[in-house]
Amino acid sequence: MELLRHWDQQPHIIAAKGHEDWGWESELKKALDWQEQLIAEVDGHPIGFVQIIDPAREESHY
Repeated sequence: MELLRHWDQQPHIIAAKGHEDWGWESELKKALDWQEQLIAEVDGHPIGFVQIIDPAREESHY
């Protein structure tokens, strides 16, 4: 989670998403069969994060 905390504090990330806290630290701890979180790597170096969900099963159905 340290890597995601670092990324979350970067100016270009804040510019893209604002300062809204969607509680990702608690979300990552949930083991749900309708979501998956992945960190992309190139040559062993992390370059990005993606969360894949089933919006029909996610609580807010956004």
